[in-house]
Amino acid sequence: MANESKYEKELNSIDSIQKFLNDKYLDPQARRVMNLTNGGPGHDYIAPGYKSKRNGDETTLPVGVSDRLIIEFDDKLKGEIFVKNINGQAYFRGKPEGYWLNVQYLYADKEYCINALHYFLKTKGHYKKDSLERIE
Repeated sequence: MANESKYEKELNSIDSIQKFLNDKYLDPQARRVMNLTNGGPGHDYIAPGYKSKRNGDETTLPVGVSDRLIIEFDDKLKGEIFVKNINGQAYFRGKPEGYWLNVQYLYADKEYCINALHYFLKTKGHYKKDSLERIE
């Protein structure tokens, strides 16, 4: 049985138990492909492979400490994401088409965020299907 205190959420459904087991036991690349291809209807964009490198951290009042990761995709696009230490949610900032200021895009985990970052770098559009929110 899974220990709920180590997961920070209740494990009261098949989906939550499956997510817990995948997060704990699958390697990151296998988890990424499985999450993005089997995530249900609408998961139609999959970024190419990538390398990530930790580049310090960022501390903000509402979020706390976040790890800053530099992402370099196999197609040579580069960007950075931030992974919240408190809950594993991840976000990136970017200036969409027609905006004057950067917008912050928040996702449930690092893999969804990396996928959305690549989509943003290619299209300057918001990949909404896995997004938790967009803060302007």
